[in-house]
Amino acid sequence: MSKVAITVSCSSDDATAVDRLAGTLESMGTEVLAVHESIGVVSARAQERDLDSIRALEDVSAVEVGSRFQLPPPESDVQ
Repeated sequence: MSKVAITVSCSSDDATAVDRLAGTLESMGTEVLAVHESIGVVSARAQERDLDSIRALEDVSAVEVGSRFQLPPPESDVQ
């Protein structure tokens, strides 16, 4: 199963909560790409099967899955 891009919002106002959340995500096998402390968000890549477990974490208020799209190759017919 492939990893999906996710944005995890931290529900706590505690200044260290987003860092703790990032550490928890990493311990679950999630690839943390960036920690945005000022807005309480972690950008990451996770297995789809782990999304429910991530949503159930104590300090998580939301998990958004990034959209994927692929443009047709330049030589394809225009529809």
